[in-house]
Amino acid sequence: MVFDPDTGEPAALLDGTAVTAARTGASSALSARLLAREDASVLAVLGTGVQARSHARAMCQVRPIRQIRVAGRDPAKAAALADELASVVETDVRTVSTYAEALDGADIVAATTHSLEPVIRRPWLAPGVHITSAGYHPAGREVADATVAQALVCAESRQATLAPFPAGSNDLLIPIRDRPDHGRARVRGAG
Repeated sequence: MVFDPDTGEPAALLDGTAVTAARTGASSALSARLLAREDASVLAVLGTGVQARSHARAMCQVRPIRQIRVAGRDPAKAAALADELASVVETDVRTVSTYAEALDGADIVAATTHSLEPVIRRPWLAPGVHITSAGYHPAGREVADATVAQALVCAESRQATLAPFPAGSNDLLIPIRDRPDHGRARVRGAG
């Protein structure tokens, strides 16, 4: 809710889900605009929910995306998302059957899953790929250890990202816990 600062009267009622989806997708797109290769044109969308939709749309605003590959646990949901996206973005949108297939040769990855096990594994990635991981599972993660160990990790806040559960990122906390040498990984953050 938004209130008038002078009268205290309600001025607006906003849908938190829609605002969160737009904000998170826009933040990930900003990271792609700043860090992904300028010619990045193949987008892998992992997941089929609200965040997958917002990420796909936002990434198309910052890079010349010519193909979107959608992968998810439920093939019917992946197909529905691909059909929906094809109606609103001017690019080739297709459903693929596995995360590995979506990642093969992708320039940008938008991981938006609720996965317990990593859906991004180093052997599936092309050199120079830009990954955004926005999914969350309290006991899981989206990115496997080898990918984290070999990546330049850019975070909004190093302190927040490496904070203990529930604030931190399991994608980093688990590899650091399991292999302390990962704690020396290149993690850059504003704070």
